[in-house]
Amino acid sequence: MDEKNYCLAKIFVLLILGSSLLYISLSGFIHPLKLVDVQADIVKNDHESGYLVNDGKDTVYYIQTQIDYRFKFENMPMPIRSISQADNDLKIKIQPKEEFRSLFAEDIFKQPDGYGFIGGGNETEITLTYTIGSIDPEGHNVNVPPPSPEILEKIKDSLYNAELVVELSDTNIKKFNLLDYKEN
Repeated sequence: MDEKNYCLAKIFVLLILGSSLLYISLSGFIHPLKLVDVQADIVKNDHESGYLVNDGKDTVYYIQTQIDYRFKFENMPMPIRSISQADNDLKIKIQPKEEFRSLFAEDIFKQPDGYGFIGGGNETEITLTYTIGSIDPEGHNVNVPPPSPEILEKIKDSLYNAELVVELSDTNIKKFNLLDYKEN
């Protein structure tokens, strides 16, 4: 009887291990990455980055015009702290469609500044920021003037004319058409 119980225990343990392995390998299918919300806007920041003057006693802040994208995901497979193309398996970027890309003299979409955090449950929020103008009020650095108000309005109207590309690995790439998330 002991040998029979031993064989049953072995089978039971193997079934549990096999089920666990199957669940882990299929978790991307069972709980796929889902983009649930997108917010996009042009913002002017005058308090986020700068440099020290007067022997470090005062800070001069750049006046920056930026495009901010905020994404809310469900089932993000890994925690996000910063968006860094060099040292992170996860790569997230905006691929603008030609009409949107043509509004800029340079390709500002090469590398975003970004960060993310895990919300409650299985939600993750990620923010990508693209600087489109930067003015140094003290004149110590080269200014990159923001686009004209007319072009800024065209940019604002085109913010969703792009795809969000999420590379979870070399073979697992998800693309989301941002027009599907635009609120009228």
